[in-house]
Amino acid sequence: MFNDEKISVSDRKPGKNSSTGISDELLQKSSSIGLRIKSDWRNNIEELNMSYCKLSKIHNLEGLVNLRLLKLSHNKIEKIENLEQCKKLGLSFQN
Repeated sequence: MFNDEKISVSDRKPGKNSSTGISDELLQKSSSIGLRIKSDWRNNIEELNMSYCKLSKIHNLEGLVNLRLLKLSHNKIEKIENLEQCKKLGLSFQN
């Protein structure tokens, strides 16, 4: 939960099988900003909790220049791409 917004298990598990990546909608739901900011929302994300999302690939993180914390526990990640713009990033791979 970020800023008093709860994310349900169904929000975190987009399908029965592993998801191949991260959609913009899942990014917004899993971030500390939620869905409140409409324009230039990628620049405002500082924390992103992608735990329990059944992800096999991490991508679509371009433009998250202020991302400081990315939680990825309990996924099936095989590949992580496009972190070059995430200069402030710290990763969490706890099980």
